[in-house]
Amino acid sequence: MANQDQLQGLLGQLADENHIESNLPFVLESISHNRYLDDESSDLSKFHKWITRLNSLLHSKNSTARWASISLIKATCEQSSKLYHANVASWVLNILNILNRPEPTSVHDIAIKTLTLLFAKTMDKPEVQREVTSPNLPKFNHTLLNLSGNRDLLPAIFEAFMSSFTHFPTTSRPAADNCRKLCLSLLDGSSENRFELTEKASSCLSNIFLTATVANRGEMWRNTALRLLGTANRSLDRLFDTIDEESNVSDRLPAYDFPPVMSEYQDAFVILFNRVSAINEALVKTLTTSTHATVSVPVAQIVDYLCRIYNVNNGSLMRDFKDNGEYNCLMAGTHKLLLSANRVFATLIHCCGTSLLRYLRLFSSLLLQLLSQNKHKRVLKASLYEVLTLCLQKFGVGFGEMICKPLLGILYEDLRLPKKRTAPVAKPTAEHTNAKGSGKKRKRDLTNSDEIAFGTVEDSPLSLLFSGLEVLQALLITYGSSLSAEQRSTIDSLIITRIMNDSYQTKASSNDERVTEKLYECLLASVMKPIETQASTLPHALRIFSAGANSQSHRLRVICIQSLSVCELVMHSRLPPIPRTESKAAAVVYIPGLGNLVDQKSLQENQVASKTNEDHEMEDGYAPREPVKSFTDEMSSISQKFPAAKKPAFEVPQPQPARSTAHHEQPEEVQTSKAPTATAVTPSPILTAKSQPEEIETEYVETKKVRTEVSVNDKSNHHATRHATSIETTQTTVIEAAPKPSQAPADKKTINMVAAVGSDDEDNMDMPDIVMDGPDSDEDSE
Repeated sequence: MANQDQLQGLLGQLADENHIESNLPFVLESISHNRYLDDESSDLSKFHKWITRLNSLLHSKNSTARWASISLIKATCEQSSKLYHANVASWVLNILNILNRPEPTSVHDIAIKTLTLLFAKTMDKPEVQREVTSPNLPKFNHTLLNLSGNRDLLPAIFEAFMSSFTHFPTTSRPAADNCRKLCLSLLDGSSENRFELTEKASSCLSNIFLTATVANRGEMWRNTALRLLGTANRSLDRLFDTIDEESNVSDRLPAYDFPPVMSEYQDAFVILFNRVSAINEALVKTLTTSTHATVSVPVAQIVDYLCRIYNVNNGSLMRDFKDNGEYNCLMAGTHKLLLSANRVFATLIHCCGTSLLRYLRLFSSLLLQLLSQNKHKRVLKASLYEVLTLCLQKFGVGFGEMICKPLLGILYEDLRLPKKRTAPVAKPTAEHTNAKGSGKKRKRDLTNSDEIAFGTVEDSPLSLLFSGLEVLQALLITYGSSLSAEQRSTIDSLIITRIMNDSYQTKASSNDERVTEKLYECLLASVMKPIETQASTLPHALRIFSAGANSQSHRLRVICIQSLSVCELVMHSRLPPIPRTESKAAAVVYIPGLGNLVDQKSLQENQVASKTNEDHEMEDGYAPREPVKSFTDEMSSISQKFPAAKKPAFEVPQPQPARSTAHHEQPEEVQTSKAPTATAVTPSPILTAKSQPEEIETEYVETKKVRTEVSVNDKSNHHATRHATSIETTQTTVIEAAPKPSQAPADKKTINMVAAVGSDDEDNMDMPDIVMDGPDSDEDSE
């Protein structure tokens, strides 16, 4: 209800037709922001007064009131679809009648725009399209062609034609040929044609192919592109008639008919330069128009056309018997041809992409040649930098490898900081030292103080700096990790030096924000693409980005904050944690002079855990090594387990005296002695039988790691040699109760020792039993 009251208040602003022109902006702004007409209810009676007032103004005798009414109708249809459905038929007829009458240009302009909107909104409404669009759209197109003589209406006329060709191609087909003629008349290169008008005509010409049938659209699109190329080549034939071209165009492409130019080169060259630029703009629009069908792009013809333009430079030879002034005029206008050709080149790369890989070597040589030939043409150089950036983004590392070395030298010349000129100071002469007339001499002979203060070489323009930094950023992202250490060091030092210099600049005019932002983006690209043979710029980048996060520029702050996030990811990777097995080793404390101290509590916990494990073999394989005890502790533990009154479980054989070897050769005698080792003895009873005294009473199994010294006495050949070998073994000793003397066997063995000799990984390997009592004679050994 409140919206209706406010809408009624707006109607009061439209009551006086004499002041409606000054009140209309306020009314349109209020409707747009508050959306008074956007009501979802089906009751349209509350808008009856609004619609009545609009129709009244539409039939007013005042042209300003009619202009205001058409503007309000357009705003109403944009906001309310229900009001559009209810009134579209009557509004189309009334506005079309106004368009056919002589009216001011402003009324015709707003009428064309409003009718274009009304027809476009019927595209997905078959019933409204059948009742409104089909009978009225041909009349509208015919009226547009009649109004094309007014150049102020041409932008709106071209927009209306493009909308008709896109949404209603079949209905607009009869107007296609006349529309093509209208577009070509604005592409002939006349000096009065504005660039905006030429751009609209080019866009309209590129959409005419949509009026063809679906089967013929691709062929019609290709025919349009080839005819544009043929027309441009005809203009180049007249322009390049002054010089000797390296190659002639072998195939003659079809072309559009344009009026001939005058014979005098002063007037003809101006028209031809403008014509080629306009045709190139039309070719760009043709290549970028959505076709909704598969088309064949004439790549070879476009590349030949570009090479023909790029091959003309100041070193081109002039033909015999030609006017020198004509040659100079051609050289003066080549920059215009090159700028328009660069737009076609960039558009071709956008359209075809990786399909142009076979032309990479040609493109790289052409672009580098153009950069070297146009060192002092800054606008053209900036355009070439943009094409290079696009090539690096599309073609990647292969293109970077081709142009890297020469491109870096050119970029360094454009991006380096300006140097100061060396200006000599005027020295006083003998006449200046005289008292008479010294004041006049000082006034006339000025020193070079101004040159000293402002004697710096002019820095590159901002457009060239920005384009060069874009190329550098693309090169770092694409080929940065493959650069040599010297090249990378030069680039990084250039970027950091430029950033530091701009941060200390006090003059706002010399520090453009776009250039500064691009410098920070280049530094981020350098951080993201490091090389192995050079130290990273990450520490410098962190400080620079941290300082830039407090900058006055909001855009620069955002870039620095994002860059700091990237740097943090570089320093601290966010990979998932690697699972690690927990160590079960006992806590060992080493004190110099006291040996290793074992935490008994943790040792007992490990023993309890090992007993509860079901798989004893696996537990023994993965058990941690025990701490090393001193020799004194080891001997004391052994003495506790084996009392002195009883015979130990095993005896170390003593060395026997040497025997005569005259008749018998003695075998090797093996001696074993136990050295102090890290051992933990855990006796566990595995059998208890006391029913019969002659049987084994108790049996224990002791497992320990011992270091055994094996001494070998070799007594052959009348001399004895002794070899000592230290072997760390895992010794398993089975201790049996000694039987009664009456039942003891003759060959009595009290020890069964199984030693697994080798490394820690081979602890489970079994070794044969070692017999401690060697044979006494050769017969026994046999």
